[in-house]
Amino acid sequence: MYKEKIIILNVNIKKFYRICAFRDISTESIGLKQNSLKQYKNFRDYLFGGIIKAQSFSIFIDELKNAILSKIISYEELTQLGKKPFNPMTIKRFFEGKRIQISKSSAKSFLSLLFKIHLIDQLNIIKLVDIHEEIEQDKELLYYYLLRSKDFVSIKTLKDNSRIIPESIR
Repeated sequence: MYKEKIIILNVNIKKFYRICAFRDISTESIGLKQNSLKQYKNFRDYLFGGIIKAQSFSIFIDELKNAILSKIISYEELTQLGKKPFNPMTIKRFFEGKRIQISKSSAKSFLSLLFKIHLIDQLNIIKLVDIHEEIEQDKELLYYYLLRSKDFVSIKTLKDNSRIIPESIR
């Protein structure tokens, strides 16, 4: 039924950079367990085919973006996907439509990775939130939080933490 299976890790970008750009990485120097280090290396090999030349972190991010756009999803497909409610289930259904098997956790990790390297913009997600005029305050809180964070959050969480939101926005 499926042509292939894709596994995407929830990676720490800085550790992943060190694994991708440096040859002699040990579990102690990177702060990962042996099994996790092996998974990171497998993901690196899938994306890059081995160690890459990246003299700086910003060069690595550019290389990572290019690898994702060439190996996992094209820019056109990502744009098309952005026109739908963008969440892990949308990603899962998208890949299954292409006959590629992906788990829910890999879909979540992929969405997280896209945010971490800024391949998708959080403001696109805001546009998909149904905002009614009677909850304009919630809209402002959502904008404030998403502009400063890369996490998913509910309106309830924002309201519960509204003490950290400036008075002008509340």
